Amino acid sequence: MCSRAPALYDACTRFPDANDPNLKQAQESIVQLALGVLETYHLQDEMAIHMVRGLRSILHGFTFIEQLGEFGMPLLIEIKAFLSY
Repeated sequence: MCSRAPALYDACTRFPDANDPNLKQAQESIVQLALGVLETYHLQDEMAIHMVRGLRSILHGFTFIEQLGEFGMPLLIEIKAFLSY
């Protein structure tokens, strides 16, 4: 995953112009996708946003730990391993 191309993840999290309308639209579409998935749980608006932020934090933390090579348990961490269950 990210350990093969750590600079790619870093590049995806930094933006030259945070006010770019195309960037804002792309970001909003990702948030709306995540909110759509969470609709099943009938969360209030603010709680749903907190859940999306939490998911982003989990993904960021996983990526950061993987980049450092700090997953010490002898388990396969590739995404395809998760998808095969």
